[in-house]
Amino acid sequence: MRDIVTTIFWATGIGFFAVQLAMLLHLLRLGGRIGTTPEERHRHHAEVIWTLVPASFVAVLALMLGGLVHSPWSGGH
Repeated sequence: MRDIVTTIFWATGIGFFAVQLAMLLHLLRLGGRIGTTPEERHRHHAEVIWTLVPASFVAVLALMLGGLVHSPWSGGH
């Protein structure tokens, strides 16, 4: 069981840093552009939505695991 947890930890950690690096490179490559088209503004709204939805799931899960919200997964029954 410990090997599985360790593998999941390292896989998600490496994935997280790979995504952060890709976002940084994208920001550096496209960050200096002036003016946006309507399509770019629409993409911005979509990006905000698909960032906030998973972030809210993670926040709720953290509250449940931390015992701040009563749930079957709350710690310290």
